[in-house]
Amino acid sequence: MQLEIQGLTKRYDGVTVLDEISLEVNDVHCLVFVGPSGGGKTTLLRILAGLERPEAGHVRINGEGLAFDEARLRDHRRQVGTVFQSFNLFPHLSAVENVTLPLVKVHGVAPGVAHDAARELLERFGLGDHMEKKPGQLSGGQRQRVAIVRAVAVKPKVLLFDEPTSALDPEMTAEVLEMIGELRAEGRDLVLVTHQLAFARSVSDHAVFLANGKILDSGPAEDVFGNPGNPASRRFMERVLRFG
Repeated sequence: MQLEIQGLTKRYDGVTVLDEISLEVNDVHCLVFVGPSGGGKTTLLRILAGLERPEAGHVRINGEGLAFDEARLRDHRRQVGTVFQSFNLFPHLSAVENVTLPLVKVHGVAPGVAHDAARELLERFGLGDHMEKKPGQLSGGQRQRVAIVRAVAVKPKVLLFDEPTSALDPEMTAEVLEMIGELRAEGRDLVLVTHQLAFARSVSDHAVFLANGKILDSGPAEDVFGNPGNPASRRFMERVLRFG
C-alpha cells in the first residue's frame, strides 16, 4: 500500500480537527494511527474511507488521487472496506444476509453467487454456526467479526478499521484482534485506528501518532512504539503500554 497525504485540513463548526497534516508511506501492509482521544484519528480514517470531505489538502492511495466530489466518492467507497466500532449491521437480517446484501446491491453480484461467497467467508472465519442468526442473537465479538467479513467480501483494495474493539469486553476483543491478525498475515492492506497499542505494535509496519490534529511522530512501527521521537508521543506510549 502507498499513501500520500498533503496539507490535509478538516474543521467542524470552526474547530480544526486536522491541521494541514502531511504523510507519505510506501510498501506498507499495515498502517496504524494512534494517539489520545480527540486527536483526529477517526476523522482522518473517515476521509480515507470517502465519508468526509476535507477543507483543504490532497490524498493519494496506491497512486490514485482521491477526488472529493460525490460521484467519485461513491466509486471510491466501493473499493474500500470499512469496519466501524458500532458494527453497523442491519438488525432485521441474518449474518449471511448482512454480508450478501452489499455484494448484490452495491457491487452487482448475482444473489446466488453472493450468498455462496458470504457463506464461505463466514465458515472460514469461524462463524459457520452463526450465519443464520440475526445480530441480536450474536455476541459483540461475533457481530464485529461479521462486520469484518462483510468488509472483506467486497474484495477491497484496503481495509479500514476504526477502533474495532472499543465496544467489546476483553474476551471479545481477543476474538476480533485474532481475526485482524489473520488478515494481516495474509498480506492484506490494512489501516487501523486503535487504542490497543500492544496489538498495533505487533501487526503494523508503520505507525503514526496524532494529537491535537497534528502528526507528531511517524515511522517504522518499532521505532514509534519503542523509541518515540516526540516527547508527547513518548509520554503517551509509556503510560498506555504500561497500564493498558
